[in-house]
Amino acid sequence: MEIDRAIRESTDRRLQTKYQNAVYVIQRAFALYEFEQVAFSFNGGKDSTVLLHLLRAGYYLHQGKSECSNHHLSDDAHKCPIRTIYFETPCAFPEINSFTYETAAE
Repeated sequence: MEIDRAIRESTDRRLQTKYQNAVYVIQRAFALYEFEQVAFSFNGGKDSTVLLHLLRAGYYLHQGKSECSNHHLSDDAHKCPIRTIYFETPCAFPEINSFTYETAAE
């Protein structure tokens, strides 16, 4: 996964530590709960978008540990089936709504 590879290749140790800690928490949640029991409230903002990428990376790494002993992940491992919730509000910026709907379509 491109995000995981980019962080691991980075020379910024603080960033790597923060990433590893965040991904550990996500992988732990995936180990404790079924995917159907995990949900993510997405609002289209920067923080939410970062967390979405972290969730995808955590899912990818979790799938790699649990399903692939030969280090080749299936195409399904690149898709993150986490239930995502978005609350529409009349005061949201149109760009945020567009970004959210485009992201959901991917």
